[in-house]
Amino acid sequence: MKDESDRQTKIALTKVIQESLRNPEKKNEFVREGTIDLLSELCRSKKSREIKAFALATMGVLCHGNQPAKDMIMNIGGLRTILSLCSTVEDGSNTDINTREKESRLLSHEQSAALLQKLTYKDEICQADLVTAGAIRRLIQLCDVFNPTGSHSNCCHVPSQYSDKANKLFTDLTVNKKLIGKVHELSKEESTKVIQNLIQSEAEIDCLREELNKIYNIDLYDTITEKDIHISNELITRGMAWPDLNSTSILPSEERNSPQKETKGIVWSDIRLSQVIDAGHFWAHIGGDSIGKSITAIDTFLRSQELAPYPDMPQPGDMVCVLETMASQKTTYRARVLDVSSSDEGLKAKVFAVDFGFTNVVPGMSLFILPRDPDSLPPQVSLCTLSGVQAKPKHAAILEYAAGALRNLSESNEDYISYIFMSSGIEALLKLCSIPNKKILIQVLGALMNISLDFRYRARIGYLGGVKILMDICLQYEEEDDVLLLALGTLQNIMVATVINRSRTADCHGLTIFVHLYLKTTNEEVKNRALRALKNLVGGSSSDSPERKNVLDLTAVMDECPTTQKRFSLSVTGDSEEHCKLSPRRLRTRKKRNRGMIEAKPTHISLSMDCIKKASSELSETDTSSDDDYAGRWTSETDGDTDGESLIKDLSTYTPSYSTLESPGTECENYYVQTHHMPFGEDETHEFSSQTNVHNISKRKIMKSLCAFLNNKKCGTIYIGVRGNGEISGVKVKRKELYSTHHCSPN
Repeated sequence: MKDESDRQTKIALTKVIQESLRNPEKKNEFVREGTIDLLSELCRSKKSREIKAFALATMGVLCHGNQPAKDMIMNIGGLRTILSLCSTVEDGSNTDINTREKESRLLSHEQSAALLQKLTYKDEICQADLVTAGAIRRLIQLCDVFNPTGSHSNCCHVPSQYSDKANKLFTDLTVNKKLIGKVHELSKEESTKVIQNLIQSEAEIDCLREELNKIYNIDLYDTITEKDIHISNELITRGMAWPDLNSTSILPSEERNSPQKETKGIVWSDIRLSQVIDAGHFWAHIGGDSIGKSITAIDTFLRSQELAPYPDMPQPGDMVCVLETMASQKTTYRARVLDVSSSDEGLKAKVFAVDFGFTNVVPGMSLFILPRDPDSLPPQVSLCTLSGVQAKPKHAAILEYAAGALRNLSESNEDYISYIFMSSGIEALLKLCSIPNKKILIQVLGALMNISLDFRYRARIGYLGGVKILMDICLQYEEEDDVLLLALGTLQNIMVATVINRSRTADCHGLTIFVHLYLKTTNEEVKNRALRALKNLVGGSSSDSPERKNVLDLTAVMDECPTTQKRFSLSVTGDSEEHCKLSPRRLRTRKKRNRGMIEAKPTHISLSMDCIKKASSELSETDTSSDDDYAGRWTSETDGDTDGESLIKDLSTYTPSYSTLESPGTECENYYVQTHHMPFGEDETHEFSSQTNVHNISKRKIMKSLCAFLNNKKCGTIYIGVRGNGEISGVKVKRKELYSTHHCSPN
């Protein structure tokens, strides 16, 4: 009865969709008749996820280019209903979710994302309501929906299978070739997931025991050819597989490219594949000559023995010795029985060769009792997974819709960009850039280009490896003008007034690539975009779009420190003979006020690392830290990007550490003294004295820092009372406070 009701509902919804597509004027008629209300009720009902997905798709058709339908959804409170259908389940509550239910959930998530993309398109009121309801966090979670260990892994993630074309390509690239690879043994939890996925793909591994005790993850390379072939990259660039969204974590570019960074437990070894299961799983010999010697020793021993026929019918899982004729030669090998069957031709057994990795069907007369000595040796073939890839899903439109909605939200509102940043949206978008899907890539690059217009997040994009990712996209899609426009535009933006991103672009051969794209393309807009990127790379600052007016770019509030004048001090105008003359009465008043007071401390300048260490030890001994010494502590509210620089969060707890290129006695020109975690990117010297409450900022500390900054002759940027949204709260300093600061005691 329920199935019949669902069938009738699908038929009715299909008719609405077809009629709306055939005659767009019918959309308003459906809206006036209350169809949106009925669809919203259907989404809130206890109907199956498949029916709810149909209802969402129908709403999407009615909303396309139809503002009254959007208004109706907002008026009846349908936005929260839509968001509830793209949310994940709680951990531990998915024990009864089968594969079919997960597929239905994925379908409902996909239609929810598609509807959200339509609702957020150039509609500020709808955008505000969605953001208030938590849409940004849900959309970023949907960007990670195909991650095997992501937030949706317990909700709607179904392992995909490699296509026949992918399996054939992998076989051609690897079988009968001498390869090398980075080998890493999987943990028990990871091995269990691999076995479960293979069982779901109907691989015959149920009876294998010792062969599955250790499973290895290998990054394969073919180095015999003139140009090294990275097997994983070859599958991805040809569109036969996706990058592993679990391992493609966005790391800082410096850490990812560091030659000293090696993952624990990874070794290089010779690899020779013996049997391919699919493009991501295979049996292989790990170790080269050592494995070959062991196999030869086992074969020699078996040939020297008088083998006894297997007395009874073997059972699945039994270890046997197989003696058969292959290619006119007698072959002996160890095997484990997978299955046994009997027919008119006699007993037959399906066996797995534990030293070679292949599966074979042999007659019962070829089975012999395995001698004890080789039985004690471990299997010489190992089950392996290919590192860095995962099977391509059949339908990936959900990523296009989710990224498109984020692109719409980031187009015109700086606050929404801040929410995307704080929800790790930049990391999620950069991860999607590695997927070989043009439709997804266009939406992702559009969102990144919008975000890069805000100066606050340019350094962060570069710090997460965005420069290298974007340069690779430019080379891979050099024939696609629509992709090039977005990639070059993002590169152009993130280099504006950001020296470190210009350096990263230069390190990625940006000059050569920009010139190459300019000469190769015939599209004038792409040529202009490449020229602007070149201008920013060599030191200019140009952007297609004007800077966002609502966000004050503090990096522009910068001027060179004059080197000819005397050092700056805390004295006010009139303290120096070079300043303008004051009236005699004013001078007498000042002299009377200053009588009996000692001179000011030496002029404040930026400290060297030795001075910092000395101050650190003194503070540790006296334990007299206060807000006057350093105004603030790290809090999650002010978490940001330091562009990879090491943090000194608190002078009283700081223990100096040196890199391998730095000796303890070496002074360092570029350093950070930091008591608060805040986002800064490119200035050479900072003193961070942050305070969560702007009214509690130590004015005396600010003035000392100001003098130190101006006296270091390297210039810099001074941030005073900057809130998270970029708004500045000024600090008023009275003349009396300025005098008391100038005439302070040495202590």
